[in-house]
Amino acid sequence: APVTEAQLAAAERHLGRPLPPDLRALYLEADGDGGSEALAGYCWLPLDGALAEHDDYIQVPTWFGWELGWRQVIFDADPPNTVRRCSGHPGWLPFATWFDGNYFAVDLAPAAHGRPGQVIEVGRDFNDGPRYVASSVTAWLGQALGQPDPHAPQQTGDNTRQLVISALEEPLSPSVQAIHLNDAPSAVDLTPLLATPHLRRLHLNRCATTDLSPIAALPVEDLAIDLTPEADLTPLARHPHLASLAVGSETLIDLAPLRTLPALRSLDLSRCPTPDLALLADLPGLRYLALSATQWTALIAADRLPTHLAAARLAGAPPL
Repeated sequence: APVTEAQLAAAERHLGRPLPPDLRALYLEADGDGGSEALAGYCWLPLDGALAEHDDYIQVPTWFGWELGWRQVIFDADPPNTVRRCSGHPGWLPFATWFDGNYFAVDLAPAAHGRPGQVIEVGRDFNDGPRYVASSVTAWLGQALGQPDPHAPQQTGDNTRQLVISALEEPLSPSVQAIHLNDAPSAVDLTPLLATPHLRRLHLNRCATTDLSPIAALPVEDLAIDLTPEADLTPLARHPHLASLAVGSETLIDLAPLRTLPALRSLDLSRCPTPDLALLADLPGLRYLALSATQWTALIAADRLPTHLAAARLAGAPPL
């Protein structure tokens, strides 16, 4: 049996937003498909089931706990700025699924370049950001019939969101948002990163860099780096996006630039010689701090613990 207008109105009051006309029209034909995979091969959820998935799961941002969540980054969809950069939102209503933990949802709160009622894919495999699918439910169903989406914004068509590489010698796609650089044989020149204007995560694993200057021009939010003896943190000063930082160094480094980072919430200094840690108390946004046992001892002795920490980690031990 179809959903009634009264049920649709109640659902909209619950969501605090109107449903798109095409999804309303579907529910006025039938209340889901009973698991028969009627919508482009996907199971169409009944309205109360869609609201239950929304309330229990889809509207809640994913949180992995401090062990992983301190450096969580949400990537942008393709096309950029069509979907909000979050892993869950009250304005996303799932309506179809394969019962694999992923859902097609109508986006009732799009980003600046999106359309209300656009279809996105969210769920278990999209904790680092939703996937843009179509401009509407009608357009999504039309795609299954081979019809073009008349309102689709221009997509790059490049799904290279993350790279795992051992050198920065190859040309980098401008759509890359995360790079894990492993085991480079010599000090890494980061200049080629300027070709990746959407880069939000950079991890240098078992290799070091001499100059962080290219990072200043990029929207990097999560940075894990080792520094050569001649490098320092000065190029990161006043970086507006940097939220999580893990630094390794064989020599003492000046932490003063950390005072200028407005978004910094998470910091790991456990692989550095013990610097002057007293300034950590001057970082009001700091929520997560990882230090070695020697560093914690020195910080506690100085009576300069950051006052707003939510989690503290002793390096080599699980989060506390």
